[in-house]
Amino acid sequence: MGTVFESKLAAAFKFFDLDGDGTINRDDLVEICKQLDPQNWSDEKVNSMLKTLDKRELGYVDYNEFVVWVTSGMLQGRSVMTVFETAAAKMPGDRLGDGDLTDTGLLKMRTYLNNALDISPVHYATPKATTKLMWLRDIAELLDPMQHPSSYRLCQNVLVERGAIGPLLGFAQKAQTDGVIIKSLEVLARTAFGNIEAATAVASCEDFLPTLRVVLNDGKQPAKLTALQLAQAIAASSAAPQIQDILPDLLAEVVPLLADKNFMVLPQAAFDVMVSISFGAPAAIVSAAPWAEVACWLAESIEEGRPAWLGTENLMVLACGLLASNVLALPTPASTSNEELEARRMVLKRLGASDFLNCFVHAMEAAVTQREWPAYSGAYHSVRRLASVVPVLASLGFRRQLVGAVAPLAKAVEEADEHTTGLALLALRRLVDDFACLEKFLTLRDFRSDTLEGLHRAGDEQEATDLTSCTTAGENALAAAQSSFEEAKGELRDPPSVRALAELFNEYSPMDGELNKDQLFDLLPKVPLGPNLDVQVSLGVDKTSNFDFAVFIQRVYGTPTLLGWWPSLMDDVSAMWSEPAFQEIRPPPLTELLYHYQLSAKGSSGVTCDAIFHDVLPALNQTLEGDLVEELFAEIRGDTPLNFKEFVIWMQRYFQAVHQQH
Repeated sequence: MGTVFESKLAAAFKFFDLDGDGTINRDDLVEICKQLDPQNWSDEKVNSMLKTLDKRELGYVDYNEFVVWVTSGMLQGRSVMTVFETAAAKMPGDRLGDGDLTDTGLLKMRTYLNNALDISPVHYATPKATTKLMWLRDIAELLDPMQHPSSYRLCQNVLVERGAIGPLLGFAQKAQTDGVIIKSLEVLARTAFGNIEAATAVASCEDFLPTLRVVLNDGKQPAKLTALQLAQAIAASSAAPQIQDILPDLLAEVVPLLADKNFMVLPQAAFDVMVSISFGAPAAIVSAAPWAEVACWLAESIEEGRPAWLGTENLMVLACGLLASNVLALPTPASTSNEELEARRMVLKRLGASDFLNCFVHAMEAAVTQREWPAYSGAYHSVRRLASVVPVLASLGFRRQLVGAVAPLAKAVEEADEHTTGLALLALRRLVDDFACLEKFLTLRDFRSDTLEGLHRAGDEQEATDLTSCTTAGENALAAAQSSFEEAKGELRDPPSVRALAELFNEYSPMDGELNKDQLFDLLPKVPLGPNLDVQVSLGVDKTSNFDFAVFIQRVYGTPTLLGWWPSLMDDVSAMWSEPAFQEIRPPPLTELLYHYQLSAKGSSGVTCDAIFHDVLPALNQTLEGDLVEELFAEIRGDTPLNFKEFVIWMQRYFQAVHQQH
């Protein structure tokens, strides 16, 4: 339940405590130094470091000494954290328990609640409330998912049923001692953790917002931090309508803490709350923080505008990216200023350039197995929340970067609750419009034949039917294309692969879609395949205006009754241009040659000598001088144009001549 910063420090200490004895001893320290720089850390230097860090001369480094080490920057402390972050980013950690597998602790919970709440509201602000601190500590322990992974959720429900929320808010608002205030808030936060019903019960209490306001405005820093943890637990359940209603008001209480310059953890914790609020009320975020400020949160450095309190560790990268994704999903009003439009573009640019998408995939992989990520961080992620972001990221053009999320999303469909299943199916539907994601999805044969087909046949999930339809159509198109290739490949020397053509087709359409003629003629030079004029002639009086992938492939490779574009237009020139001996002189790609041919031909059936001299070679930054070059130009001087094959032959001779001249 700690902040990102606190979780990071605790996780790093646990990571380097190799034998798990709660200390970093000399052997642990040696292992750390090996990972830092094994060549420069002798036994003498390790002993010297241990002596410096071990202020009490106990022979080991405890947690407090470790925190001083890595946060002060002395003795490569910051590098130690880098080693930890690199390792933790690649692996999930411990599994979060279900919390409802055993009723162990329920009797204790009822007893503790009876003793803690045996006080009237008029005594909340009196010394009598202080006597309840012991019981509050015991209640908080029973609600700890780490200490009681099998029963904490049942204990959450008992607390709500007992009517303890109101009294706990009363303690938090009126108690005279910090201990009671903090522990009451902690109990409420743990009650709401991962439990929508409990979170709704807390948020619906009329004293909830007033209590937060009092603590965040007047409380001491530890109490403020715990109040933000409660706010985070409530905001994380923003799927509930009752919670969505209060999110703007909750945001208003939290935003001022971003300006705190005395206790860096407070703005970090406030930002975590804002990230959760962005799932339920993204418009409120950009009302409270302008787009330019959102862009600063995604900056790579303080020099570019990133706040000093906003770290760059994986959890913060993930948090910033989630908030940015949620606000980017908002429609752009027609009245948007140029300044705001530019800021939105900057947010999108920085989102794609950051490590967010990689972190997102790691978090998704961990979320479906209920494991923490990064390892040892104590941070658990919601499949529901992550899945809800995928369609947004897909619409922003990031499908390919999320191919690693396909298998976890399928697993979520199999194991999650009904609402999360729908979100995961929708996320998969948006991702499989990308060819690489479709390829990955098609390998999940058991999921497709069992889970997805069952949902489709039941008819309860329209998303399952849509996903089945589009992936089956894409699979059939790929199978038909491969069949066409197998039939034609014996007659072809250097054809593009089905996969390469699929990638190009996918730039314009999903694999179950179609290309129009404009898209077709934009795609063909990238194969390369052309000239476009010859392709147009080959279509003749064909009235077909759209080409699905199977038809496109037949046109490229040909069939027993149809002369393909590749064998008729490109096979010879491609084979010639790809000759190993010629490629050793590093000529430009054939795609570039086709581009300049079509540009210089200006819609005609060829290029003239003048066009090659004045347009093609200068555009390719090639020389026009030399005896051999002059001889080649003498051969084509005049107004007779060269068709594409003749042009390629001449250009091959030209590059050979230039190479020989050098």
